[in-house]
Amino acid sequence: MKRRDFIGKSILAGAAPFILNSVPIRLMGGQTALEQMAAASCNENILVVLQMHGGNDGINTLVPMDDLNSGLYQFVRPNISLPKSGTRGVISLDATIGSRNVGLHPDMIGIKNMYDAGKMSIIQGVSYENHNQSHFRSRDIMFMGGGNNDYLNSGWVGRFLKNKIAPKIYPDDFPNAQNQDPLALEFGNEISLIFHQGNNIPTSISINDPQSFFNLVDELPGFDDKPNVDPRGIPPTNLNGSIYANELNWILGLEGKTEDYHSRLLETYNAGKAKAPNVSYPVKYPFSAPARWLNNPLSGQLKIVANLIDGGSKTKVYLLKIGGFDTHANQAISSDTSMGVHATLLYHISSAMEAFQEDLKQRGIDDKVLTVTTTEFGRRIRSNGSWGTDHGIAAPMFIFGKGVIP
Repeated sequence: MKRRDFIGKSILAGAAPFILNSVPIRLMGGQTALEQMAAASCNENILVVLQMHGGNDGINTLVPMDDLNSGLYQFVRPNISLPKSGTRGVISLDATIGSRNVGLHPDMIGIKNMYDAGKMSIIQGVSYENHNQSHFRSRDIMFMGGGNNDYLNSGWVGRFLKNKIAPKIYPDDFPNAQNQDPLALEFGNEISLIFHQGNNIPTSISINDPQSFFNLVDELPGFDDKPNVDPRGIPPTNLNGSIYANELNWILGLEGKTEDYHSRLLETYNAGKAKAPNVSYPVKYPFSAPARWLNNPLSGQLKIVANLIDGGSKTKVYLLKIGGFDTHANQAISSDTSMGVHATLLYHISSAMEAFQEDLKQRGIDDKVLTVTTTEFGRRIRSNGSWGTDHGIAAPMFIFGKGVIP
């Protein structure tokens, strides 16, 4: 597909019915359209972004079936090519689409099930022009929604949220009666560029889980300021207006947001947890793998998101993360190329997302949640001598939800 066709059709074709506050997802990169439309409505649609950290190998994720059948795939990947058949063979996704048919990694049964149910779509070859294959720079470009020559201090979600809440300003005017919940929520210990609204000010908070976040904030000293006692480090009045005071006040303002939101997060989480259906999320990879890769890192995050949404949270965008995709070595193991680090990661995503969709369905909220994946780049076509792959350029993007066009 030509680049201009991809830009015009891919997201629209992948999730045409899905809109966040009257703004089609395909328009979020355009600030002019965003400024005109963002505050026009108040739907309850929610976007979940799943970051596949490290650069996913798209070719062993989606094997081109024509090249598998001709032997070309095995020729360029002699030490990591997946078996063509057998119990651990490539899963044909959709033979009805002819030469466009791809084969899924054998540990992606959950994604095959979602595709067959019409709840999953794929966009091939997602990247940016003049790719430099740097983890950090590529992640920034993907998150800021710019090009290879842009150095923006904001991200596309942050700009969307800034325009959505205008004329209110975050964090000064939040929370309020209409917006009791965080605008965006990120799992982990950092705030990614995707949520920055400019001037290094994010529109999100980060947590590991609501209960530990509540306990952490509740135990912090300094929220009850007393005369002549300054445990929080409030700058002296003679520094008012200085860059030092401004920076400290900004940090204290963000600290204040944690206090503002920690009780609300726990309240909505517990409300959703009380209504949780009996859906089994995967805990461990069911086959042989190194111990550090056995546990599913997504199940807990996705359960929290489902509980928060069902508990009444109006948070608009969530960012989840799964690492380990920088597979220069031991992507597959020599005794069985369908096993290895990459296999466990694909299983974790496939099985956890299938459980998440079922959870949302049983709660009756699957029509308002869309999940998209992102990774900073793909891997090279040819494998290396370490049973791995080196940095490439483009990679597939997955879209999950009831509203996708499969």
